[in-house]
Amino acid sequence: AKEGAGGFAVVAAGISEALIATAAGIVVAVVAVMAYNIFQTRAAKFILLIKIQAEEFAELIADDGTKV
Repeated sequence: AKEGAGGFAVVAAGISEALIATAAGIVVAVVAVMAYNIFQTRAAKFILLIKIQAEEFAELIADDGTKV
């Protein structure tokens, strides 16, 4: 192999390609985190709703009928 056969242009092109791939990866990661947070928030709200309804149902079953 010859010394200096790569040259600055070849190295710069490789660095440029790596930076573009990194930027694309960061964009994908940010979108994925946002989607995950939205899903987690909706799931937490749904679980809370189920918990509240289960507690109300348990109170209804346990009620001895004295309430009007």
